[in-house]
Amino acid sequence: MVIVIAPNIEPESKNLTLQDFVIEGQNVIPFFLDGDSFNDQIRGSGFERDGIEIDTHVLAGVLRGDEVFVLNPGGEAPQRFGAGDLIAAWTQAS
Repeated sequence: MVIVIAPNIEPESKNLTLQDFVIEGQNVIPFFLDGDSFNDQIRGSGFERDGIEIDTHVLAGVLRGDEVFVLNPGGEAPQRFGAGDLIAAWTQAS
């Protein structure tokens, strides 16, 4: 499970739109490994209520494969991952 930012999600919706940001000229999707990291890093951003926990296998199944993710973007050592790397890691972990 990871936490992503999905603003304006409707409970009955079958669509999921992940919030992305431009960091150093590149569109990236932030994600967090736990609620504490999310809460600490998102505080004051306006997205505090938009975090959702999602199973990594479900997330891997809906990606195009060209997305770029940043783990803990507001932390001390954010890490970038290509979607392909995450998909491979998440599917191997099962």
